[in-house]
Amino acid sequence: VYYAAFDLGYNPSSGGTELVPGDLPNEPNYDDTTERVLFSNDPADTALWPLRDATGAPIVVSTEDSYAIGNDMDSSHADHPLGIKIIQVGYCWNYTLYQDFLFLNYYVVNATDDTLEHIYMGVVCDADVGAGDYRDDLAGFDTERNLGYAFDSDGSVPGWPNPPGYVGFDFLESPVDSLGNQLGLTAFKIIHNPGVGGPGEPDPSNDDQAYQLAAGYNYTSGEYHPFDSISTPTDIRFLQFTGPFDLAPDDTAKIVIAVIMGEDLEDLQANSDLAQTLYDINFVTNWAHVLYPNGGETLSGDVEITWEDSSAFGADMLVDIYYSRDNGETWIPIVQGIPDVGSYTWNTEGVPDGTRYRIRVSVYDTLAVGEDISDTIFTINNPGNGAPDLVLISPQRGTVSGDVEITWWAADADGDPLTIDLFLVQTATGDTFYIAQGIENTGSYTFNSAVVHNADYRLYAVAYDADTFAIDSSFSTITVLNDHQVLDGLVHAQGGCNTVSINPLVYYPESLVTRTYEIRFNRIQPQPTYTYTILDSATGEVIAEGALSVDLDGHMAKDYSPIIDGIAFEFTSLINGDMFRIIDFSVVQNVSGFDGTLQMMMQDSLGTAPPDYNYRWAFRGSDYMIYWIADSATGQTTMRVVDITNGVEVPFDSTTGDNWFLGLPNSPSRYLDPSSHRGFYLSGKFFWFNRRNMMTVPPGPGDVWRVLCSGPRVPSDGNVYYLHVQTTPQAVDELASSPIVAPSLIVSPNPSLGATNLKLAIDRKTDIRIVIYDVAGRMVRQLANGRFEPGIYNFTWDGTDMHGRKVASGVYFVRASLGGKRTLVQRIVKFNR
Repeated sequence: VYYAAFDLGYNPSSGGTELVPGDLPNEPNYDDTTERVLFSNDPADTALWPLRDATGAPIVVSTEDSYAIGNDMDSSHADHPLGIKIIQVGYCWNYTLYQDFLFLNYYVVNATDDTLEHIYMGVVCDADVGAGDYRDDLAGFDTERNLGYAFDSDGSVPGWPNPPGYVGFDFLESPVDSLGNQLGLTAFKIIHNPGVGGPGEPDPSNDDQAYQLAAGYNYTSGEYHPFDSISTPTDIRFLQFTGPFDLAPDDTAKIVIAVIMGEDLEDLQANSDLAQTLYDINFVTNWAHVLYPNGGETLSGDVEITWEDSSAFGADMLVDIYYSRDNGETWIPIVQGIPDVGSYTWNTEGVPDGTRYRIRVSVYDTLAVGEDISDTIFTINNPGNGAPDLVLISPQRGTVSGDVEITWWAADADGDPLTIDLFLVQTATGDTFYIAQGIENTGSYTFNSAVVHNADYRLYAVAYDADTFAIDSSFSTITVLNDHQVLDGLVHAQGGCNTVSINPLVYYPESLVTRTYEIRFNRIQPQPTYTYTILDSATGEVIAEGALSVDLDGHMAKDYSPIIDGIAFEFTSLINGDMFRIIDFSVVQNVSGFDGTLQMMMQDSLGTAPPDYNYRWAFRGSDYMIYWIADSATGQTTMRVVDITNGVEVPFDSTTGDNWFLGLPNSPSRYLDPSSHRGFYLSGKFFWFNRRNMMTVPPGPGDVWRVLCSGPRVPSDGNVYYLHVQTTPQAVDELASSPIVAPSLIVSPNPSLGATNLKLAIDRKTDIRIVIYDVAGRMVRQLANGRFEPGIYNFTWDGTDMHGRKVASGVYFVRASLGGKRTLVQRIVKFNR
């Protein structure tokens, strides 16, 4: 009597099973740190390396081998232990042609005293191609290559600049049958997440279902269908199995899998063929060694590159030579397909100066490849002053708080001393925060992130000498998240805004002063839509101004004021424009005998309407009273509109915005003309009072109408907040009574189709030099060089260089040096018409 027992090293559906580390017998708690995945390029691991030759030296096949052993003899980690241990040996190369695949050799050992019969063995691929985009995957099978693969069905992932590519498993070796022949791949099955649905069998839920799949059956129907295909995307996994075979006590079965990546199916198949060839020649490679330049040299002009090599099969070889100017991150060809003569002369005058160059030599014949890279970096320094080399090392991504160490590497081919600037750019707003300016090139700097607003940023480093500079940024966004003290006592004194909350956050407790701050929102405008002004309530002095980044899409936005007296105001906003609604338009008082009909444009059967979509940015969400009056100067009939939610009058304006006018947008008027006016516009909505031209008595002085709205009430004028901060008299005496705003440089418009305007604010008398540079660090134009008093200055770059020639479209940088101690840098994107 047979029964199915199925063991899964890791269950991609539930994550509920996993092999335990190490050889048998298992140790309590698995706290032996030597039982880990070993890598051949780590000396601590090679000291433990179990695969050794007759001399005791570690047996290493590739650029980096790996070794791991695990077993299933722990019922708390394996549902039904079979009594096996699995040894995995991996091979991978950093050669150009071999960099898109690796090999996994699996050795399965029967560690019991019984023969395991009718075994199926294989691998599962749960690719989830594309981050967070796993439900649109497809799987396929290349029968010629025994290659199973998965890919994103639409070839795109939101937020990714490039298609996600293909991932495949190439089944290269299987156990043998009783005649010594390999069984080969006997089943390729596609299964899916049962919570998602779609083609293929659902993930198996018991051993019997899993065993049927391994044997090539659809367990839901009992149909024998060993090789699957699908055309409808879903959350898939694919399985590749071989069997059946028996495994006697202490016997070992082996399978070999190549894990392969490809830009597309054609590239995946080409890489599969390369992997197959390398497997067929028993992982033998050619040998190459770069002799010169091999690191530490300073070169110029013609350089003779030399190397030595040998073919594994004694065949004639061809050579490709590449250089990297970024320590091996990217490679540029010097020459390809030349005969293997051991040397090549490279003219370096056409490449930029730099300090992080390396050479790569690839040698190949019809079967094997060999490759070597210069051991360390070397310098190229031709006549002229090139831009410095700069690499921002850390942080590159993630969340930071408190003190953060920034590290970088910077050097100059000419040996010039370099100065470093560090700054953050907020991803949502583009605002710049300068961490440090004009510091020494020490390679590290620690800053207190608690003085930066909580938000997502890109980190930038700038290295410069007297004439040129280089810039580098973090690979991804860095989230600053600190717990700031929130001051109590903020009062919403006037207005009905219900879409913004404000928190006063303490950044510098020692800078707090006794003062009452007044925050006033302004009239709504097209862009930015919602703006505010912060004043000293006692003196009326404007302390700061700002804008909210919130859109009308229902997503939350966070914005921060400048830091004032140690405080920054945090604005949290959420406005869903789809919820804007006018729910009533009616007569409150009719003195004139008005006999027209009040109606809203796009009014529904319930008597409600949304704002006009093109102008909903001007919608306040307020209730209004409309008073018909006689103008005191002309005697003509006009309107006085009061926002009773916020306690302010809505002004007349002939534009279509946060205002009112009589008539249509093409003929707006302050005064009523009963013969032509059939309605009026008010803050995002058009209202009719004589739509069908049947009115005989127009509205007149003394009439009062009402407009009621529902939904979000936005931060418009009339919304006033107060915060009173009380400190000790001693603290007030010690601190300056007025806030100091750090120097700033603002670029607009950006991108620019024409001239670019620069606004520079400085808080003290200083020498200023403003220069435009291109992306290579070359000076394009100097805009200012002199001594300036404190204040705000405007400069214009007309898009020409120092000779008056129009520059090409592209990215440029403006750098404002302040007294040789601080530097402000902004990026300019320039387009030519």
